[in-house]
Amino acid sequence: MLLRSHRSLSDAMDRLSQESASSPEAQDLTGHHRSSLVRAMGNSAALERLSCGLSLCIGVAHARSESDHAAWNDRFGADPAALTYSYVEAVEAVGGGYESRFIFSTDPALNSISGD
Repeated sequence: MLLRSHRSLSDAMDRLSQESASSPEAQDLTGHHRSSLVRAMGNSAALERLSCGLSLCIGVAHARSESDHAAWNDRFGADPAALTYSYVEAVEAVGGGYESRFIFSTDPALNSISGD
């Protein structure tokens, strides 16, 4: 249900950001993964929001087309600097583009995520 509901996702991201505010490690992970996502997206998509803790990141991105979304998603998944151990997303056509709501694990011990 988390990835299907804009409100639930936003609330989860707010909680994660608040919990991570006092953790320099979580802030470093957020910056690292933000850089990897932005690099993967290039000019074909935009990262709207990203929140990371010590083992999970939650984000929202917008792409112009389904192929742009697939391209940045593939580049991010192949980036050796952006190790993800589990990744789940919901993609929806929104106003002539595509919105991706996603969760991924940065912890090898957390190698299975359900977006429901």
